[in-house]
Amino acid sequence: KDIHTQFTPDELSVSLNLLTETPEDHKRTQYLFDIENRKIKGFTQIPLMPKVFLMDLVKAIGDENSRDIVDSISQNHSCYRTRAMAFETLLSFEDSDHDRLLRNAAHDQHELMKSSSGRQQILKGL
Repeated sequence: KDIHTQFTPDELSVSLNLLTETPEDHKRTQYLFDIENRKIKGFTQIPLMPKVFLMDLVKAIGDENSRDIVDSISQNHSCYRTRAMAFETLLSFEDSDHDRLLRNAAHDQHELMKSSSGRQQILKGL
């Protein structure tokens, strides 16, 4: 629950930030702000990097088992951004049941998941 600005130092410096991590931290969305225009300009990527890698791996492998796992993630994961990545991964396969996937998305608990433009808005920061 902190908003802060990090400025480039005038000269070389080194800092060490020790951060504790809890399971709840992975559910929390971290934003990047455009200070001048007072708007959110995207999301931080660090908490999502392993998930992005996993979805890219599934796209490369694409076997039935990995698709089943990603299908479960697209419906059940607690983070809506992770569900959006999983959903878009499944849609990338030509032989996916797109009608079923779209029905599932229409019933998602997060409003942005219910439309293609909403999902693209979620994924824009990745």
